[in-house]
Amino acid sequence: MLSSPVLALGCSDGQIRLFSASSLLPMGVLASNHKSAVTCLAVTHARGAAHEVVAAGFAGGSMATWEPMAKSLSVGRNVAISPSGDHKSHDKEVVGLVNVCIDEAPTPAAPAGAAGAAAQGGGRRSLLMSAGVDARCLGFESPSLREVVKHKLDGKAPPSCLAYVPRGFTASNTHCLLMGTDVSAGAGGGIMHLLPAALMTPAARPAARRCR
Repeated sequence: MLSSPVLALGCSDGQIRLFSASSLLPMGVLASNHKSAVTCLAVTHARGAAHEVVAAGFAGGSMATWEPMAKSLSVGRNVAISPSGDHKSHDKEVVGLVNVCIDEAPTPAAPAGAAGAAAQGGGRRSLLMSAGVDARCLGFESPSLREVVKHKLDGKAPPSCLAYVPRGFTASNTHCLLMGTDVSAGAGGGIMHLLPAALMTPAARPAARRCR
């Protein structure tokens, strides 16, 4: 067990540095071969995974994932950790990453005394969703970064940031992704993309509502 939560700091040199939240002393580096700046970070927990996954988007359009808690972290050691997945996902800068839970059906209970997926909350399936300046919204399995969802957005209003509204799914059976848009592109403001539960198929197309 770690004595302190861990902070992940994305840096302009393409590296993510880990620090102890209590002392701010270094604990490790999530190494990558990318030289462009880290533009966004997300923490996910994949179904069946023993550890959280840290995902990063880069100014060059790539994404990478790491599983730092699978390593022996301690204050002052500054361990270098290699990525679990690496993918050239967007043609331009990645502006946002969010973890979207798309299946909350409980896993059948394990037999008494047995250690099963249910004990680990294994019934939750999620996708790592990304948005890029190339006006695309993509979904990936984590930590492999296998692309399973692809949506083309309005090229006249490329996203500048991304957020997920989890309560929206409970209320309307849709996944609500909020995206800010680039004012310089002539379409400033916010766009709320409503992604039906069936969105997690390549043929699905999101509806969009503009928010001012």
